[in-house]
Amino acid sequence: MSTARNLIKNRIKAGNTVIGVGCYSAALTARDEDKVIKVGNTTNDPWLEFYNEVIRANPKNIHLPKVHDIHIDYDNDYYVAVVEKLYEHYERFMGDREGTDLLEEAVIEFINDRSVDKFSFFVSLDDCKTCYGEFEPYQLHSVCNQIRDLVRRSYSDWGYCDCEEDVDCECGSESLSVDLHTNNILYRKDGTLVLNDPVCDANMEDVDDLSNWADDHELVA
Repeated sequence: MSTARNLIKNRIKAGNTVIGVGCYSAALTARDEDKVIKVGNTTNDPWLEFYNEVIRANPKNIHLPKVHDIHIDYDNDYYVAVVEKLYEHYERFMGDREGTDLLEEAVIEFINDRSVDKFSFFVSLDDCKTCYGEFEPYQLHSVCNQIRDLVRRSYSDWGYCDCEEDVDCECGSESLSVDLHTNNILYRKDGTLVLNDPVCDANMEDVDDLSNWADDHELVA
């Protein structure tokens, strides 16, 4: 059994609760209710690249998650991070998702568009304004571009890519891909949108899916 799996089981025995599990990591409750403990099952988790190249480089960007502490053990192939607790948007619990969906769709659509003016115009429409707290379109646009660049840099792992810079790559040479969906676009309590975990491996066939193990052991509360 991997070190991460043992850590998760030991945390549960100590009183922590698993509140979510993804392919690469599990989130557990922390003593501070505004934080969660993120236990990663592998140091090849693309979230670590997102952390190193985007989150850590932009500590004041309000649309990135706050990482309070992190320990990466490459020898034993796991990591533990203490991060801020984020939520699905409250409108989802009320059955009204329209405003939230518009903003999320804008982020997903414009992550491949370099035009900050077009991005700022779209996400500032009244229909989108109803669904966020703090908001800075230039910061959000910057994060979108950095995520796109992170994915494009991963092409070098596979070889030369001759696709145009302003279009989606279709040569299949990337090792990472953009992974933006409801579970990876989360919010603070005030409604501020946060891009939480926006990249994944382009080929998921050989990834050790931690969520399958968690399901088998009925670990999620």
